[in-house]
Amino acid sequence: MTRKLICEDPEQRDKKVVSSIKTASFFRIPVIFAVIFFFLYPIRPACAIELSADEQAYLSSKETIVFVSQTRYPPFEFVDKNNEHTGMCIELARWMATEFGFTTKFTDTYFKQAQQDVLSGKADVLTSFFYSKKRDEAFDFTQIMFEVPASIFVVVERTDIKDIQDLNGKHIAMQTGDYAKEFLESKKVEFDIVHAKNFAEATDLVIAGKADAIVGDEQIVFYHIFKNKLTKKIKKVGEPLYIGQSCMATREANPMLLSILNKGMKLAQENGVLEKINRKWIGTHYTLHEPLLHKYCLHIFLFAGTLFLFVLLFWLWNDRLQRAVRERMDKLHKAHEELEMKVEERTSKLSKLTEDLENQIEARIGKEIALRESEEKARALLNASKIGIVLSDNKGMVLDTNEEYANRFSMHAQDMVGMTIWDLFPPEVADIRKANIRQVFESGIPFNMVDERQGMWNDIFIHPIFDISGNVIRVAIFAQDITEQRKLQDQLIRSERFAATGQLAATVAHEINSPLQAVTTMLGVLNKEYADDKELSDSFDLLYGAFQSIRDTVKNLMDLNRPGKDVKQHTNVNNIIIKTVDLLKSYLKKNKVTVNLDLSSKVQENLASPQQLNHVFLNLISNAIEAMTGTTGAKCETTIRKINIKTNLKIGNIIIKVADTGPGISDKDFDHIFDPFYTRKKQMGMGVGLSVCHGIIEDHNGTITARNLPDGGAVFTITLPVL
Repeated sequence: MTRKLICEDPEQRDKKVVSSIKTASFFRIPVIFAVIFFFLYPIRPACAIELSADEQAYLSSKETIVFVSQTRYPPFEFVDKNNEHTGMCIELARWMATEFGFTTKFTDTYFKQAQQDVLSGKADVLTSFFYSKKRDEAFDFTQIMFEVPASIFVVVERTDIKDIQDLNGKHIAMQTGDYAKEFLESKKVEFDIVHAKNFAEATDLVIAGKADAIVGDEQIVFYHIFKNKLTKKIKKVGEPLYIGQSCMATREANPMLLSILNKGMKLAQENGVLEKINRKWIGTHYTLHEPLLHKYCLHIFLFAGTLFLFVLLFWLWNDRLQRAVRERMDKLHKAHEELEMKVEERTSKLSKLTEDLENQIEARIGKEIALRESEEKARALLNASKIGIVLSDNKGMVLDTNEEYANRFSMHAQDMVGMTIWDLFPPEVADIRKANIRQVFESGIPFNMVDERQGMWNDIFIHPIFDISGNVIRVAIFAQDITEQRKLQDQLIRSERFAATGQLAATVAHEINSPLQAVTTMLGVLNKEYADDKELSDSFDLLYGAFQSIRDTVKNLMDLNRPGKDVKQHTNVNNIIIKTVDLLKSYLKKNKVTVNLDLSSKVQENLASPQQLNHVFLNLISNAIEAMTGTTGAKCETTIRKINIKTNLKIGNIIIKVADTGPGISDKDFDHIFDPFYTRKKQMGMGVGLSVCHGIIEDHNGTITARNLPDGGAVFTITLPVL
């Protein structure tokens, strides 16, 4: 806006000026002498804080002290529009460097990374850090620079949050690594953190409705609010939750640097530098100072006495001052006219510059908002993916990732940034990952593999990212969980195998049954014809029994394709198990095997074929006996031969478990035990027993699985629905 000058009558104006100068002249001379006396009087002794020889040697060997600060923590520390590091803490650090003669380097990042830089030795000093006992375990703190209040901020319309108790169960926005998290946890407040890189971002999250409140340092939050004209959108509520003690900090075991910083702060305080920095940036003090009246009482007393003395001598100077006033009036008129012209000219230029600056700021804000919205959309799409995605450099450091990948390691995506991929895997897997990533960086060719560990299958795809020169600078790793697909694929292969086996069985049965029927018929005729010959009749019976065994074998082959042909009826599984065990009583006694029955009375009747279930239990018990007696060829070292059969009712299903104390199932047999014609019995067995059992249980809409027990032996689990 252009300043408007109000003109008045020159004669009246001159009278006013003369009158004001006369009034001022009454005090001018005594005031001049008083001020000269005041400044010549030694206010305090000169500061004599010097570095020790060891401290000077440390600075000489160190050459450069690296200060790391937050990118956006105004007015204490931030990067301005010229990309320069500035702020109260930065100015203090530069002043100390000038006083003690050391070289500084200033870096910036978000708050949590700044702490990590100091701990890792990447930086020497953290320029602004609230003191706490917990942080003191990892850092060394200087004396307090400023005391900074932290308060609760909410949107203007909100009335349900006014103090710390109202934060229970709320989503609190705060910058990652801020002291507010430690404070709220110490007060037993239960809350969810909405992470932000700085207080400005946290404030915007509250305004956008993505968080209920922010616990933030007042000066920083107010700086963002007033700078971006957000006073109608957000407000401060209640009294400050705590007063943060802002210090500089170094990592543990660096007493020499800490001593230098403390001496610099003490010197700055005694010379009034801290006070000047406060007045420049904020205008108020955050540290407790000595009251001005007490501090300058002697000076005030001397000033009052001097003023009284010179008032008595005023009349000697009054005449001379009046002559000087008249001589300078003409000069004042001329200077006033020149000043009006310059002010009008400068005001016009300033108005134009202000208008241009406002347009540039509006354009910059628009671009920043569009960029922020674009980043939020990209992040939302990244986290919506069901494929784990991670961006890494050639050292394996995680530059970015999505929540799907982080969830696999029970972490948050933000917490994984800065870690190395090798830290997430066992050493043997980490070595493979290193080799894969190194291969992509060296060749520039994408890499694909399928990773199987602990029953999980992952399709891993490593894609190179090139710069404009064609060099690989990053790799994007995509990890898709294909466990369910592999299980479905294995199930499909098994089904196709059963179908092919059934077709084969049908063909074999047809080829055998026809001549077998003719042979058995002929044996019946011969047996009747020679019924009087006892020896010959017994031979015929023996042959008939052998052919009948062949027929049963053929029937088992046929059952591979159609196991559920027996009539189903209401039956009790417990009764079938008891009858099966009674049937095998002699066989069990012969092989010195004990059967323990734990049959639940809660088991209900279900619709099933007693003959088929009897066949299943008979096969499982027989297999367990053979495993414990070494018939299958597997070495069994146990002297306790025991079979435990347990039934239970769980969520509408009957659960049957048949466990033994044998050698268990070998790893190479696990995927094939239910396959037709697969057997480890060297001298007998066709390998159709368990496959028939599998078909029978599936025909009853149930499942059958097998696993090894930790203490040895195997357990087969059957699940049958209660119909």
